[in-house]
Amino acid sequence: MIVVHVTLDSNVVFHIAMLQYGNSPRMLSNHMKKTFLVIILSFITCSAQAGWLDDIKTAVGGHLSDIKSRFMDDQVIEGNVIASAIFREDDRGQDMLHHGSGSVTLVQTSEGRYVQLAPDFFSTPGPDYHVYVSNDTNIDHEDRFIKAHQQELGKLIKGSGASYYKLPENTEFKSVTIWCKAFNEFIMSADFETLKPLEQAKYHF
Repeated sequence: MIVVHVTLDSNVVFHIAMLQYGNSPRMLSNHMKKTFLVIILSFITCSAQAGWLDDIKTAVGGHLSDIKSRFMDDQVIEGNVIASAIFREDDRGQDMLHHGSGSVTLVQTSEGRYVQLAPDFFSTPGPDYHVYVSNDTNIDHEDRFIKAHQQELGKLIKGSGASYYKLPENTEFKSVTIWCKAFNEFIMSADFETLKPLEQAKYHF
């Protein structure tokens, strides 16, 4: 078993344990080690911002859920890809602990339309990420995220990899944004107004 053990000033102990595979532990890749480091730093930052007494449960529980989600299988909806976009990686609201990357597509199925986060999707770890669509574009910072203009599609299912979210009927939108709801933090956004031709889209499902 591999355990990352960090003791914080308030004597809160944060454990991250990876299950043992067979008779020998699975070795963590350099990428995964960096991911766990970011998880710990993000956990400390969120806890400090929130206040230990009020929101420590949200910070701890949310980060643990985020870790588990990254080991889930990719979730892909079958249908026709009718639009695609790329999450920006250099927005002014992003920093080392709050950013992401990857592709997002709009998929038409017999049951309706879905927003599909592609297999290359990645977000820095966080406790309460949600997926939103909006007619607003260039959402690049907390001050550009106007809640009254946003339509929430649900809690982010996977912090890394593919997942999909059904759009309510007759929903029109130009952007998809990942937002930390508990701490009002901007993570990343993609605009569908600058669509790639479908034949150039990186992922087709």
